[in-house]
Amino acid sequence: MNLFKKNCKPLLLFLFLFCPFAYSKVSSFWTGIAGIIIKDETATLVFDVTLTRPNIFNWILNRQYISNTHLVKETFSKLQINHVDGIFASHTHFDHAVDLPAIANLFRGTLHGAESLKNLTTSYAKIHKLKTLQFQDMISENKIVVGAFTITPFIRSHSSIIQFIDWDFLPGSFSSDSTLAFFDYKVGETWAYLIEHPKGKVFIDQGSQPDRTILAKLPHNISYAFIGVANKKSIVDFVDGYGKTFKDAKEIIPMHFDWFLMDLFYKPAIMPGMELDKFPVALIESGSKAKWSIPILFEEKILFQ
Repeated sequence: MNLFKKNCKPLLLFLFLFCPFAYSKVSSFWTGIAGIIIKDETATLVFDVTLTRPNIFNWILNRQYISNTHLVKETFSKLQINHVDGIFASHTHFDHAVDLPAIANLFRGTLHGAESLKNLTTSYAKIHKLKTLQFQDMISENKIVVGAFTITPFIRSHSSIIQFIDWDFLPGSFSSDSTLAFFDYKVGETWAYLIEHPKGKVFIDQGSQPDRTILAKLPHNISYAFIGVANKKSIVDFVDGYGKTFKDAKEIIPMHFDWFLMDLFYKPAIMPGMELDKFPVALIESGSKAKWSIPILFEEKILFQ
């Protein structure tokens, strides 16, 4: 009996850390545009969560564009999230990164990124007279462990917004002396993420078109893929790239529903040319077994039980 008591705690710890059955559910929430929250009982991860919307004066007059902290607090309260562990951006365009420093400050999370996100974070802290926020430099393909999650970032290029004229929106990186004017939110480094958990694997890529170098490095047993879809060309790229790579995935979920000036709480907008109705047919024709579904705003999606 004494021997059992002596070894009981290490055994329970081992089961909790390494046995998939020791974990409760893994959930995700779509927060609008390209924002995703993934959580279990060990950690909460935030990717590209953007709640603050620009107005016409931001666009025309390049006015300062900063996070609406009241809206951020209110939204996270509705989702019953009071602490965040890891915060990630696919890139630093305004519709992916404006709220991330505020989330780090409000919920004591660590931001992970490179130069552009670091400069945004530093500028935000300076303007709001905050102590330096928690920031961890991120290197492509170097694993990051947060709770039961292991996140592998892959650096990639951001696809042109308009492919046929090869036009990029706000190229370059965030300035180190930014005033957070609207057009300071340049693309910066662009990342895709593999998220591994004892219960399954998730892939996030908001670069619009697949990077085949990254796809070749991914494990074959990915269950869920959250993919940025920006235009008509994405259909061809999706089927030829993601569809054929994730043939056995449970589900592929499109991201980036936005009209840029539309209030977040209206019905999510379908960007011109997305033609989402063609994706299910194209998936079947590609030989993929994955389901294709449009996310529902703020609804909890159970990824793994």
